[in-house]
Amino acid sequence: MQSKEQWLEKRSQGVGASEMPAVMGVSPYTSQYKLWAHKTRRLGDEIENEDMYWGKKLEHIICDEYALRSERAVQKCGPYDTNVHPDIPYMFATPDALTFRNGDDLGPGDDMGPVEAKMQGRFAQKEWDEGAPLIYQIQLQAQMAVLGTDYGVLCGLVGKRFKSIEIERDDKFIDAMTDQLHEFWDYVANDTPPPMDGLASTARALKRMHPQDNGKTIKLSAEMSGILDGLIETRVLIKSHEEMETLQKNNLVAALKENTFGRLPDGRIISYKTIDVKPEKQPRDGYSYRRMGIKEAKNG
Repeated sequence: MQSKEQWLEKRSQGVGASEMPAVMGVSPYTSQYKLWAHKTRRLGDEIENEDMYWGKKLEHIICDEYALRSERAVQKCGPYDTNVHPDIPYMFATPDALTFRNGDDLGPGDDMGPVEAKMQGRFAQKEWDEGAPLIYQIQLQAQMAVLGTDYGVLCGLVGKRFKSIEIERDDKFIDAMTDQLHEFWDYVANDTPPPMDGLASTARALKRMHPQDNGKTIKLSAEMSGILDGLIETRVLIKSHEEMETLQKNNLVAALKENTFGRLPDGRIISYKTIDVKPEKQPRDGYSYRRMGIKEAKNG
């Protein structure tokens, strides 16, 4: 069994299944650029936060619950057990557990599939009700690709509800995913950053990479002149749009006055409610504010 340090060293040599959503550009947490910065050691390892801590703590409990409800055999995996794709040496998977469709025996030949256990708050319930969240579908497809299995299981404690979703292998998707992985890993191998993007995670990565100035002056390319002009134009456009937004809102507030609701001829309703702030959060005594909302007209 690998130690955590060995596992972290191994991860720098390839891409784990949980990182594949970033490679495909759909992760809400990590951009391609940020992942590239990690793999090229320009960024250190992420500091474990409270959500990550409890997610790891509850993995095995969630897997136990899946075994109980599905009546399938479940074999838990070590937290640092790394599986490598047989043909792609930089594609890894570390599933939380393995399950078997064919009874209780864990021997060879059983229909094995990876199990991925998640803990999420109640605000994620709607997304889970509509099916497996995309980033977890990608993670499981990557695990199936590495392990050579035909299915995988996503199970989770979402709010206070247990959910499990079985996902079948999709070879067309896996082909597209591995194509993007090859392209991304070329950036890592050549120490060349992927194209810049406008994602917040990239901005945070750049701040971490360059937290302080050194007082020096460097020459920038003509391309940077065009980018600076674009930034200035964008700021002017944003300011213009913000002023237009304020103008439209001012017109509505002036029409509503002290009234809570206003109904439009097309059936839409504008609300402008007073929000009372808890005393301990008030910047001054008696502080409150009004918040505007829009309710669409009912069909029919």
